[in-house]
Amino acid sequence: MKRFVKRIRGQHEIRGYYSYLQEALIEILWAHMLFPDEEIKVYFDLVNVHHYLQNNLFDVCFVQDKNDYETNISEYVNIETLGNKLNFDHYNLLSIPDNIRNSCPELVKKYYILNNDIKHKINERLSQFDVTKTIGVHRRDTDMKRIHHINSPNLFRYFEEIEKNQYENVFLMSDNKIDLDLFRERYGNKLICFEDGVTSNNSENPFFLSREKTHESMKKHIEEITINTFILSMTKKLICTSSNLSMFAILSNSNLEYQKIK
Repeated sequence: MKRFVKRIRGQHEIRGYYSYLQEALIEILWAHMLFPDEEIKVYFDLVNVHHYLQNNLFDVCFVQDKNDYETNISEYVNIETLGNKLNFDHYNLLSIPDNIRNSCPELVKKYYILNNDIKHKINERLSQFDVTKTIGVHRRDTDMKRIHHINSPNLFRYFEEIEKNQYENVFLMSDNKIDLDLFRERYGNKLICFEDGVTSNNSENPFFLSREKTHESMKKHIEEITINTFILSMTKKLICTSSNLSMFAILSNSNLEYQKIK
């Protein structure tokens, strides 16, 4: 057996939750390619990410074998030391190589096991609308401006792409409430969104950097982005920009049609 651990790189590095999860997914794929005949175990040791206010980010939504990690910690190797040669720079990808797209869904099922509470909430929400007749949208803007100094596409680019399609509903993930309200104004009862209260009220600042956050509100935020990411992966089509979260949704379902807009 090969044992690997995914850790944070620095306590004060500003990274989103899904930057760890999506990055690790490609690293896990590379590990399987390097060791095709080995059983591979992975532990997410995502502790002390100060702006998330949680002990281990991974454990908020997923289950993993903590006992094995603590018992055999000397055998766990940092997965980044494998020197990933897949060259998967999703920010610049127009399409995903078939070997990556087709391999990742099974890896998500094996290594990203949702806890029972999260699975229950996903199923409860899926019962409220027909996900196969729903356009998924991930509107990412706040941290792009704050951290990456990149302006996201105008909202009307999203509206334009949405309205090229046949749909009953629009399922939205928005990183700020201002944009959420503008989507709601345009689509009314067709809009499906569960992010009221867990997204930023400031279009210049992501929720995880908010001064008003608490341990409980941060936990709720982490749960919500995971629940909604898995729902995004099940929609009829995903409209998004470059994002670790969006890419994780795409890699979770090799049949998901998607459109990255600029």
